[in-house]
Amino acid sequence: MNRLKQFRLQLTLTQEELAQYLAVSPSVVSMAESGRRKLPDDARIKFEELRYHYNEHLKQYPDKTGFPDADKKRDSAIKKIDQTLRELKILAPAKQRGLTAMTQNYTLASHKFTSLESLKAKLASQANKKEDLSWVNGQIVKCRKQLERYSLAKQIALRIQTEVMYAEIDIFERILSDNKL
Repeated sequence: MNRLKQFRLQLTLTQEELAQYLAVSPSVVSMAESGRRKLPDDARIKFEELRYHYNEHLKQYPDKTGFPDADKKRDSAIKKIDQTLRELKILAPAKQRGLTAMTQNYTLASHKFTSLESLKAKLASQANKKEDLSWVNGQIVKCRKQLERYSLAKQIALRIQTEVMYAEIDIFERILSDNKL
């Protein structure tokens, strides 16, 4: 492996990122890494300056492989991920409980609606039950509102939100475990 590629990988840069820094095309970096051509003089000077500054940095911070600002940004990002993970671990089970309650309420409202419709049909055939029929109609309207509030579409949306939260928890836990090695 040539020096250019080894150093690029050490800095965890892509060929495109290094090419942008050196002000050349990614294909120039690719060919230089494979030994098919040399870097132009301006790019080679920039490359050597970058290597020099990086080596000076390593002398100053021998226990760090990255640059101080990058380490601070990484640590800050890890703290944000850790905080978000803690919040998600609280919110996701709460969403799950909300979904369970919503499903139960929908089932109850659905049974109630069916019973009220049946009662309405019985009362409609009896002329002396107009007042009861009016009450049943009022209850049916309330029941429809409950069914709308706990609709299957809303349950599906809440289920998706919950699954996304659990997926985020999994992703953030992986990120944190990878960065604590």
